[in-house]
Amino acid sequence: MKIKKIHDVLTVVDELYTEREIGIMDNWFGSYTMWGLGYDELDYGASTATLCRSLKWDQWVGYHHMLDDMQNIMRERLGDKGIDVPYFGRCLINNFKFGDTPLFHKDAPGTPNSQTFMVYPNRCWNKNWGGFTAFADDDDDVIAVAAPRPGRIAIFPGDVSHTGVAPTKVHQGYGRFSVAFQDPDGFPKPEDRKTVKPEDVEKTSLVAHYGNTHSRLL
Repeated sequence: MKIKKIHDVLTVVDELYTEREIGIMDNWFGSYTMWGLGYDELDYGASTATLCRSLKWDQWVGYHHMLDDMQNIMRERLGDKGIDVPYFGRCLINNFKFGDTPLFHKDAPGTPNSQTFMVYPNRCWNKNWGGFTAFADDDDDVIAVAAPRPGRIAIFPGDVSHTGVAPTKVHQGYGRFSVAFQDPDGFPKPEDRKTVKPEDVEKTSLVAHYGNTHSRLL
């Protein structure tokens, strides 16, 4: 595992997931069929919409339990290196295509203690394919960039302005995938998250439709 601080607002972790685990993640995202549309700034509306899916923590079961496995592995392996992983309140999965126009935004404005752990699950990536995540300061200058290397984790505060960059025309693949595990409330305690009822899990997980035998990391 390699941990590198690129800027005061950005830390990247490489080689946390195994090659096999990254392959499973890539296959899962490549066959995902439940994409919706979302956009980063209301002022621009649907003209900037990209493929995404926003999920609360209690929806990482059933069809989406891959996401639960990803964050559990993160918590265990980063914890061994002294990096605390929040009990995330939500996550956002993205699939950027050539021509998309994601915009600068903040995951949790006004909450400096919150954190985002962004995972890049593509099994391969070429620097000429673009797909970077760019970070800006209050003067709108780009101060750091994270390349979407396979299995990389980018860690940054939730109130830092950032944007994804669409892949270039020469990109080969289904899209540039990312999973932004977000902690908008600032390290909520596990006991504060136990509010979901069994019937709510059933409604949100789709386990009744897909079963519980999908590919998993754990």
